[in-house]
Amino acid sequence: MGVLGCIIFVTGVHVAAGERMSWLRILEAEERDRLESLRASMDALKTESTPTSVRVNALLVSALQAQITLMKISRVFPDHAVSRRVDPTRALRHGATVALASELRRCWDFLGVTERTLKGLLWLSLNAISRQTLPDRQELFPDIGRKPRHKEPQPKPEEALVAEG
Repeated sequence: MGVLGCIIFVTGVHVAAGERMSWLRILEAEERDRLESLRASMDALKTESTPTSVRVNALLVSALQAQITLMKISRVFPDHAVSRRVDPTRALRHGATVALASELRRCWDFLGVTERTLKGLLWLSLNAISRQTLPDRQELFPDIGRKPRHKEPQPKPEEALVAEG
């Protein structure tokens, strides 16, 4: 996943209408790459009578990358009712997203990963991505990750009026 893609996802930046087509082309190419990688990893694992840990790890990496790609797509097809989710009505009209989501579901089922385990894996993955991209995000968006050390006390409204006379 590219740094810019991580920055967009982790910072919660939504794609503006004018940028939608440009983002869609970039993400479609990423979806195709992720789908090919996921299918190749699954096929390689299915052909082995005794899967090796290397093959299982390769499939797990492909699946996590595909899952994060779908999360980035949620910025292009946002569900305004629910934060950080894909609007299924709009996404279903996009064949590449449907194909990737379908293959990803088959992959998680094949690996025997439950919904609860998947949430934990994604949480750990996104935290790692966030830590790795923090310097880049802080450079692009200086206010990210910085909390004020202390707030100046605000005068009460009555005190402000008295001070003004």
